[in-house]
Amino acid sequence: MGILAVLSFGVVMFFVLRSLTPRQRKTLLIVLTFAAGFFYPVEFLIPRSNFLTPARVKYASFAQVWGSFTVGLAMLNLFLVHGRNIARTRPGWYNSVLLFLGVAAMTVFAIWANTDITKTNVPGTIFQMLFFGLLVPLKATMFSILAFYIVTAAYRAFRIKTGEATVMMIAALVVMAGQVPASVAWTKHLPTIDQSWKGFFRLEHLNTWIQSIPGTGASRAILFGVTVGSLAIALRLWLSLERGAYFEQEV
Repeated sequence: MGILAVLSFGVVMFFVLRSLTPRQRKTLLIVLTFAAGFFYPVEFLIPRSNFLTPARVKYASFAQVWGSFTVGLAMLNLFLVHGRNIARTRPGWYNSVLLFLGVAAMTVFAIWANTDITKTNVPGTIFQMLFFGLLVPLKATMFSILAFYIVTAAYRAFRIKTGEATVMMIAALVVMAGQVPASVAWTKHLPTIDQSWKGFFRLEHLNTWIQSIPGTGASRAILFGVTVGSLAIALRLWLSLERGAYFEQEV
């Protein structure tokens, strides 16, 4: 019933938006965005067990269902783009054909495997072959290609031109050496940290110390900055202050 209600609401809102002028549509979207984003700040700022608390779970479920429709809209847009590529035989149109074939095959055999009443396990076997035999190797290949770009970025970042780059290079060398048994053996003659202060310079201890003390502090600082930036973006979206390719257009 909830899905049908959301679907009906979406259809009604679609026709309402189509009947409005561009300025009226933009105003309505701003009002709806502000109202939707106003729920959680009000619910959390008011002391607990307020009149909005019982609706928090329902509101979260509604947001998930509504978000699933945005995923469907994105898939529809993807199909339209690749459909035009095939219809106009643009360069690389055969990749678009493979996209449709892959989506159709995965969808058909996934549904068939979960609703098969013949108990032959044939659709399940085909689905496993498509997923583990085709999709997983393709993903591994993509990430292996990305590894070359990561190596290139690391090479550029590790060029010793400043003091900060020197510190980062030394820390990276210590961490990498602390992961390799052959290099760890270089400092095995030193006593352990509980026996003498010289144990601090054992590679495995330096590796752990760099990752747990300076590394953790740096990662927390980055996470703090990312969180503040995410909050700023969320506020700009909530207040309809964001500007960009979509937000500057009349819808």
